[in-house]
Order: sequence, then C-alpha cells, then structure tokens
Amino acid sequence: MPFNLGSEILSAGRKKVLGLSAILAGLSGLASAAAPAYWWYMGLRLCSGMAAASMTLAARALAIEPIGPTWRGMAGVASCFLSILGGLVTILIAFLVSQLYTCLSPVATALAFSEKFAQIMVTFIEGKYSADC
Repeated sequence: MPFNLGSEILSAGRKKVLGLSAILAGLSGLASAAAPAYWWYMGLRLCSGMAAASMTLAARALAIEPIGPTWRGMAGVASCFLSILGGLVTILIAFLVSQLYTCLSPVATALAFSEKFAQIMVTFIEGKYSADC
C-alpha cells in the first residue's frame, strides 16, 4: 500500500510504490475534478496528497540509493535544502508577480478604456481584424 510509509516502502519495493503512488495521485486528482460535492472533493484531495507524500519519499530514496554510504546523509540533507529553496523561490515569484500586477493594473485599465483599443476589439470580435488595422 502506498499510504503506509517507512518500512512498508522497503518491503514492497520503492519502484512499485512510486508507480502506484503516481497512479493513485493521478486518479484521485482526475476524480476530484468530477467530485459531486465539496466533501467528496476534500476527501479525494486528501487521497491525492497522501499519494504525493509517498511519491516524494520513494523518489527521494531512489535518488539517494546510488550514492555511497559515506555521502548518503549529505545527499539527503542537500535534497531537503533544495526542496525548501524551491518552495521559497515559488513564494518569491508569486510575490513579484503580484507586485507587477499591482503596478500594471492602472495601465491595463487605461488601455481597456482607450478608444483605439475599443475599436480594435470590436473589429476583432466582428471578425474583420487585419494586420494593417
């Protein structure tokens, strides 16, 4: 079972657990898109998260396995560090995009209300748009 972490992954095999977790995460993600109610959606997202957690553990174990025993601990710490760094970069990108959106919002509003932009949009919607417009 992919939801039993730790020693269960060792007994079942890391590659099998990784593949089964990926399948379960994909299926529960697709099923959550067609959830009939909010609580079904939450339950399916929980299953997807549990499958993703076991995917992460199995993938990290498989990635560190070829490294020799003397450097294996350092590689584990480095992979955790890089994972945290990736999360921080994601937060930074979200912050920068929100700041960019805040700066460009008045420009986009002014452009939307300009007469030339309105003419181009009307001709585009009517299907009469050409490159020399």
